Amino acid sequence: MKLAAAMGKEKFPITIDVSQGRPVNGVQSAKLSSELGLISREYMDEIPIRWTKDFKKNHLRSAYDRINRHLQVEDISEEAVQDSIDGLLQIQVKKQRSKLKKIFLECRDAVEARTMKPPGISQKNWDDLIDYWLSDKAKRVAVANTQNRQRVNCKGLPSPRT
Repeated sequence: MKLAAAMGKEKFPITIDVSQGRPVNGVQSAKLSSELGLISREYMDEIPIRWTKDFKKNHLRSAYDRINRHLQVEDISEEAVQDSIDGLLQIQVKKQRSKLKKIFLECRDAVEARTMKPPGISQKNWDDLIDYWLSDKAKRVAVANTQNRQRVNCKGLPSPRT
């Protein structure tokens, strides 16, 4: 607040409707989503393989500090509001993890992938993600997801006959 006041700027107000889990106002929703996307791409020290309570407790303090520096979120100390922000941030982290996996899939093998570390992620975190994507469990999930996506009926197309 001091920095914003010194620069002659007020923090952007955000009101989260707990029943919907996001801001109802479109501009507020876009601003919060934009800030959370920036946090997931640039300011998180680790991209998790799985979103766990332990991860939330240990790694999201810096995310909340950045939100507090740039936005004035109403009732941010309430658990329901924090759960909403966590859910929105989780979506942004999943998008970032998907972008990282695309980079991984462009490599010929794991050795090349380990040398092609993208900026903004530590080598250890990148190696952990590669190890996960190379695991049999992750490969089974990827195959199942591919099959499920093929079964989805696109709008305007006839339903598949089984």
